[in-house]
Amino acid sequence: TDIITIAVSTPCFILPAELLQFNVRLNGTKAVVSWISKEEGITGYEIERSYDGIQFTTAGFQPATGVNGQNASYSFTDPVDVSGKVYYRLKLIKIAQSENKYSNILSVAMHTDQKLEI
Repeated sequence: TDIITIAVSTPCFILPAELLQFNVRLNGTKAVVSWISKEEGITGYEIERSYDGIQFTTAGFQPATGVNGQNASYSFTDPVDVSGKVYYRLKLIKIAQSENKYSNILSVAMHTDQKLEI
């Protein structure tokens, strides 16, 4: 049996309350990331992509368009074709950047037989 120990030395914010819904799906060979968020001090969203679920890079940015306290819906189509398994998460950029938060991580996969796995 392997034992994995994880130590966190700074606060880690997962699943922020402002993010009401978060989905990713395939449209052809492109991943479509969509979400609904309650706008409270959010300036925008970085959509992040990873091929291993650990190291993420920015795939795009969506400025916040909602009014404080209101729900806003967003959709982002990744311009890079999905090949194999690809992971996505959102970084919620807050006015006070020290309070930035991350969503949970979702993935999509394109297999050679063109089946969708979520």
